Amino acid sequence: MMKKRILAATLSFVLTLTLLLTACGQKNSNDASSPSPSQTSNQEDLNPFGKYENPVEVTACRVLASWMGFDEGENENNNWWTKTYLEQLGVKLNVVWTAPNWGEPLDQKIATSIATDDLPDLIPVYGSLAMRLIQAGKTGDIKDVYEKYASEELKSLMERNNGIPLKNSTYDGKMFGLANPGADLDAGLVWIRKDWLEKLNLPVPTSWQEIENVASEFIVKEAGGKGTYGIAMDKDLKYVSRFANAFGAYAIGYTCWVEKDGKLEYGEIQPEVKQPLKVLSDWYNRGIIAKDFATKDENNELGADIASGKVGIVFAGKHFPNSGHARALKKNNPEAEWIFVPMMAYDGGNIKHYQPSKSGDFIVVNAKAKHPEAIIKMVNLWTAIFGPNKPDFVQGNEYDTTKGGNMNFWNSVIVFGFGYPGKDWMSAQAVREELKKEGDGSSLRASDRPLFEQLNSWNKNGTNAENFEVNWAMHKLFGFGGSFEYVNDVLGAELNNFYFDKFYGLDTPAMSKYGGEWATKAKEYYIRAIMNGKVDEEFDAWVKYFNLNGGEKATQEVNEWYNKNR
Repeated sequence: MMKKRILAATLSFVLTLTLLLTACGQKNSNDASSPSPSQTSNQEDLNPFGKYENPVEVTACRVLASWMGFDEGENENNNWWTKTYLEQLGVKLNVVWTAPNWGEPLDQKIATSIATDDLPDLIPVYGSLAMRLIQAGKTGDIKDVYEKYASEELKSLMERNNGIPLKNSTYDGKMFGLANPGADLDAGLVWIRKDWLEKLNLPVPTSWQEIENVASEFIVKEAGGKGTYGIAMDKDLKYVSRFANAFGAYAIGYTCWVEKDGKLEYGEIQPEVKQPLKVLSDWYNRGIIAKDFATKDENNELGADIASGKVGIVFAGKHFPNSGHARALKKNNPEAEWIFVPMMAYDGGNIKHYQPSKSGDFIVVNAKAKHPEAIIKMVNLWTAIFGPNKPDFVQGNEYDTTKGGNMNFWNSVIVFGFGYPGKDWMSAQAVREELKKEGDGSSLRASDRPLFEQLNSWNKNGTNAENFEVNWAMHKLFGFGGSFEYVNDVLGAELNNFYFDKFYGLDTPAMSKYGGEWATKAKEYYIRAIMNGKVDEEFDAWVKYFNLNGGEKATQEVNEWYNKNR
């Protein structure tokens, strides 16, 4: 049971009343807002956490990448989540197929399933695939099911930001599934090797000129040994995407729409993009970024450079210390240390950090699903488990990370299409309060204790503890003065510090058809501009390509949406 029983007399009264109502032929309409499952028949039971007496099956698909490991004896259909769905809800999750990665591998799997009319009940996808499923007529309308079965906590999440997640879940008047309630706030930070600054007796930079000077010094003095370079950059430009914000450009790697003169325009074709490209080109010529950056994959070649201590500065969000390469560097070199300085406007003025408004991920429900309400119940349970008031049956942190250290949250299947905004920071705040009063963690919820132990171990044992690099990463993120505190509390105190994407609808037909091509071509033009220095020429060619390849049509569609939803 997820909730402790109340007074016996009250329980007796409730049971008696239930029997009377059943005798009168009335349905149970208990709409609990937190997990309180009841053993029921498979007739309609409106308890958001009601357990089926006879288990029902929900088929699903998912991405199962090579790095998503399992503990011994477990697999995608035998793990903490599949057992929990069955034990708490009477729902048997059956993952009928997996894709080895997002992008083309998942796209092909979905296309084949559409062609053969063999889609599972629960389909976690991103926007372009959600649109493909809708256009193929594979989705129904779950609005009534959602209204009946969604928990109060789930409804609250779907109604955040003026109901944008709920609006994102609807197309042509029909609710096709559940949109991700929205991403946590994030912002560009300039992560710098503090130990290198100390080694070269350099002050912490406070302007872009000083950042450039530091990067140059790192190279000239070979702070990381032979092959040192100043600023990280990869072939997909992910490590410079937020750098564009310093110039008032909300593009380079983002599918962002900005408002100009009352109309929406595609962010990556705005003239503001040219200035960061010119600065990057200058850095390229000066050797501040690697000459072979266009061959470096974020998770492979560039990741290896960071892990081996070849890079001095990284532009990234608040999660960077917990990346595999940052942790690997710390493990390989305990003396290595990163600090961050705020991403500042290049001209010294105010900066707005890009923040997506639309949902990029969705849980699509197959129109042929026999038990769509079971899917809603699964999301209700997921929301409760990851939310601030975890049910009593959750002990430890296994819902997130397995006993063997694998990322268990992927096994919920729901995670790709759904997210709980602020869940990590809510947990961290409780832990920080415990650390402030020098407590032992016993008063914390069981699910918060692992983070307490990590932060407490770092404070007391530093690099002498086992797996100290993980403790260090949690400290950099959630400790006092960490990146989460800065982004969530300092910047987040004023939403005016962020630039929210003006388009939050589902991908339009033209966006769905051409979006992948735009992303590929934009990077090609940008990289050429950085390497050959012909920024104006390459940028103009890119804008022409965009307009001739679905861009004008997409702009028309987006503005038709904007006129209806502004």
